[in-house]
Amino acid sequence: MKLFLTVVVIVLLVVLGLSFGAQNDTQVTVNYLIAQDTFSLPSVIAVVLVLGFVLGWATTAAGYFAQRWKYAQLLRKNRKLQRQIDSADS
Repeated sequence: MKLFLTVVVIVLLVVLGLSFGAQNDTQVTVNYLIAQDTFSLPSVIAVVLVLGFVLGWATTAAGYFAQRWKYAQLLRKNRKLQRQIDSADS
């Protein structure tokens, strides 16, 4: 159910973004460090949205994998200590 609601919200946001892009066909000037160029507003918004999603996903994934690595280390340490306790009891 949670996955379904997440998909519905994402689809609604995409439809809202597409309708916003269809209504706004203005040109905006983007200044780079050494140059500038003119793009349509919906394309600039789409590029920034995708970049934000990718950066957010990469940050979240890095934290997730760091936690999984630490969990595996602690699990190995726990097993080693448990074996030491078991051998000391016998």
